[in-house]
Amino acid sequence: MKDFLELLNSLGGWDWCIRAYDGCALELCSGTCIEYSQPAARFTGVSYISCANEFSHPQFRLATENERKEVAKVAPITSEEFVIVIEAETMASMETQKFVLVAETGALMDSAPPAKLASPHPI
Repeated sequence: MKDFLELLNSLGGWDWCIRAYDGCALELCSGTCIEYSQPAARFTGVSYISCANEFSHPQFRLATENERKEVAKVAPITSEEFVIVIEAETMASMETQKFVLVAETGALMDSAPPAKLASPHPI
């Protein structure tokens, strides 16, 4: 998962948004602006999310042990799940905010830029 998150950080999109969330799968879009964003990543087995619908300049990383403990106070975390922290600006503030996502898997979407990332990259 760490390699996948580093790959997401290298996609180059400034603006990101939640494209779809059905309670289990979360799809994120990325681009130079929201209007021209493309599908970028899909997380499955999502059991918890605390995130703005639109955010900018994100840095994706695995949570620290202390951050995992804080999330575990709100939602149970299984051994198959990853706790992902997204540090990003929002439309309300240019100060970096921390968002949290708990998911079992992550993959690039088929249309994720650049071309070398065109096919899904399962974790």
